[in-house]
Amino acid sequence: QIESVLSRDWWPKIDLLEGYIGDRKPLCADSPARSFLRRGATFRLLGGSDRPISHEDPNEWHNDKDIFRLTLDPQSNLYDKLCNPKNPPPPETTLQSGTGIAVYSQQYKVGYCSGSNDSCMATENLLSKPSREPLTLDGCSDGPNDFSRDEMVKWFSVNSVDGGELRGGQLIQIRAAVVPFSKLDRVDFYITGNPNSANVKWQYITTAAPVENPGAVITTKYSADPHITVILPPCHNSAGCQQAVRIVLRSGRNPDPDPNGPDSKARADGNFKPDSPCPVGEFDDADDAVFDVLPSYRNQDECDFKTIVTLDENLACHEKECRVDTIRTIEVVPGTYYEYLR
Repeated sequence: QIESVLSRDWWPKIDLLEGYIGDRKPLCADSPARSFLRRGATFRLLGGSDRPISHEDPNEWHNDKDIFRLTLDPQSNLYDKLCNPKNPPPPETTLQSGTGIAVYSQQYKVGYCSGSNDSCMATENLLSKPSREPLTLDGCSDGPNDFSRDEMVKWFSVNSVDGGELRGGQLIQIRAAVVPFSKLDRVDFYITGNPNSANVKWQYITTAAPVENPGAVITTKYSADPHITVILPPCHNSAGCQQAVRIVLRSGRNPDPDPNGPDSKARADGNFKPDSPCPVGEFDDADDAVFDVLPSYRNQDECDFKTIVTLDENLACHEKECRVDTIRTIEVVPGTYYEYLR
């Protein structure tokens, strides 16, 4: 028995009839688009590992937060088949209700939404205070905080997608209103589950290009790219947990006299993932906000997982599933994976 896909000999094998084993058999590449949603599609439970058994993924992909696995939406038909939801009661918590409005915290030196709520709003009034220290957890420069500037993060919010209170492991949307200088500016989104750490580790989410009108609102689930969503880090504390988001406006300013002209050029990092969550440009702006989340559902309480699942009917694709042709590893709920076998 071959224990690992990496141990296989990939070359064709000669059979006893002057042919090759597997002749005339369909290749994986010949499968119809989204065959994983067809009747007969089979999935195997991987549990807490995102490393497939029957497929080959680079080893460096394992637990790499920058490698995005397809995470199923709870509204998906495939989610119902793989999760088999139990609809458990919410975990018990001692976290009290909050207002959902971030106020300046002496502990964090940034805006903080204390208590449970369905959103956290860092207001224009909070972000426009010119006399205080930077509104960042790690002391990263956030610009002069003056709304007379051409580049500024005006406000941003974290919102529950399903309308319930913010909870660890939950799907959220991040909205941000910015004042861009030109169409070459970029807005970066980050999240962290350890704002209390001396060394905050920011997880990069995505980069968006703002429209040119001042105060434009950008979200992580917007019409041009509805597949960009965010899952809150898990929370295993009955008293709730603190998490945080960062919004960075990277200015595209350069010596070009007409930065909005058709021949203008962005600075070198403008169209790429930034090297650091802390911007270094003179006109860049960065702002953080901390918020409380309720404890996560335990995956085994939320779903009745089966070791092998075979679809008994064809399923319609849902949002992100419609944007891919095939899959290898799929995240059903945060931290629990299946692999698609055939």
